Amino acid sequence: MAPRWTEGLLRLTLQGGSVYYLQHPSLSSAKPHYFIVMNLNPSEDAFLVLTLASSNIAGVVRRSKNLPPETIVEVLPAEYPEFNVPSVIDCNYYFRVTKQELLQKLQAGLAAEKMRIPPHILAKLRTGVLQSPLIEDTVKDMLR
Repeated sequence: MAPRWTEGLLRLTLQGGSVYYLQHPSLSSAKPHYFIVMNLNPSEDAFLVLTLASSNIAGVVRRSKNLPPETIVEVLPAEYPEFNVPSVIDCNYYFRVTKQELLQKLQAGLAAEKMRIPPHILAKLRTGVLQSPLIEDTVKDMLR
């Protein structure tokens, strides 16, 4: 049975590397995606910095060909079993979500908490965001 989400439960479970499966309104696809929390201290920050996993590796690599290679992180299912296909996270883009927005989606059953991303992958993702020329310094400061 899924947990009954409250602010307290979210505060206890939310951390850097938390993964949520949800649909985001700014995506053209109506299907849910995996989002990874990048913040060092998400419970203290004004908003969550989320990166997005995509199975469209070729499209992401093509779109980011002129950006630093560290900003594209490929993850295999053997490294993170929640992914059933090889996936890529483009660290040049992020989604800004408040904790209240996430909580509402969890409470409504429109989001699901997944297994945390392993620390070595989270470290690569944070490095990728920090290396990105497209991410503003105020967001990077939340990851340092």
